Amino acid sequence: MVDLSVGDGRVRFTLLGRDRIYAVKRKVNVPVGHIAGVRRAGDRVSRPRGLRLAGTALPGVIYAGSFWAPGGWSFWDVRVRHAGNVIVVDLKDDFYRQLVVEVADPAAAVAAIEGAMVR
Repeated sequence: MVDLSVGDGRVRFTLLGRDRIYAVKRKVNVPVGHIAGVRRAGDRVSRPRGLRLAGTALPGVIYAGSFWAPGGWSFWDVRVRHAGNVIVVDLKDDFYRQLVVEVADPAAAVAAIEGAMVR
């Protein structure tokens, strides 16, 4: 799970607990201008496409870390059983093309990011 904070023109995704170990990363910072869109993933989460180069992948359990596919890099921090708490952040002009992360309150997270995009 990640803790999301918005400020200074950036959205910060800070990984919590063991997720830092699973994903081999502590945080992801994204300028608000690089966010193309944000949405809830829904009740089901597909698995990441491509090659996992740093992180953990236990099919049907957890996907955490950086994944590369021909379309570019994506970052995941998702426990499959918590699919209802997952948001998807589409990016442009950034290292990652997409962030797929589990948050405590997906509706509030989407609203916070959309609010930052409007400013």
